Amino acid sequence: MADIIRWLPSALDLHWWQLIAAIGAALAGGIISGLTGFGFGLVIVPVLLMLFPPASVVVLSKGLGAAFGVPILVSDRRDVRFRTIATMFVPAVCGLVIGTAILTHADPALIKLIAGVAVTLFAVIIGRGFVIPGIHSRIAPLVAGLASGTLGTSTGMPGPPAVMYLTHHDLPPRTFRVSIVGYFIAVDAIGVALVARAGKVGLHEFWIALVLLPFALIGRRMGQRLIAVVDREQFRQITLRLLILTGASAIATALFGFR
Repeated sequence: MADIIRWLPSALDLHWWQLIAAIGAALAGGIISGLTGFGFGLVIVPVLLMLFPPASVVVLSKGLGAAFGVPILVSDRRDVRFRTIATMFVPAVCGLVIGTAILTHADPALIKLIAGVAVTLFAVIIGRGFVIPGIHSRIAPLVAGLASGTLGTSTGMPGPPAVMYLTHHDLPPRTFRVSIVGYFIAVDAIGVALVARAGKVGLHEFWIALVLLPFALIGRRMGQRLIAVVDREQFRQITLRLLILTGASAIATALFGFR
């Protein structure tokens, strides 16, 4: 076992501290996602952006998120609100194309800055209970989908716009959870294909994702078991503070990169 631990970082072309940090992020993201049904990308992306190039982070976050979202979708598929998420899907695909172009041509520091600002703003909006103007209008799903897709392939985080849109539909917890998971799986599959087609990633990311996946699954299982024993509101506040901290860290890293 000790030999495997020593061999694994070199096999993945990583430093040991990079691997430990990535595993910790996958575990934490899994726990939060298991408790809330979302938040995996919000936790893991700012950390991974400090370890890997943006294109690698996009593929890792999307691949891991889709992999452990499939069991949720299969078990609760009858509760998916297809019409609700379908209104976001077409504009999201357009956003995925835009996001891929940003990922291909933008400065990596700019992408880190966008990710950090998105995470921080999302945490503040949810924590303060702000209502987005026009959230119930007919163009709301178009805007949410376009923004979600653009963030999805540029930063690996399609979640904030989609979650904010669905949150104001007053869906039952189970319905909300499986609907957002179904949306993410569909969007992430297309996003990974677009980023791979752009030639920005390869088998290296696949092997890293394969190593991180068991820890993400363990974290999700832990989160599901904690539902019955953890004070949800207290955990929600802790999670929001964690997101603000990771978002601020990503912003600081990005600004340092600009310098």
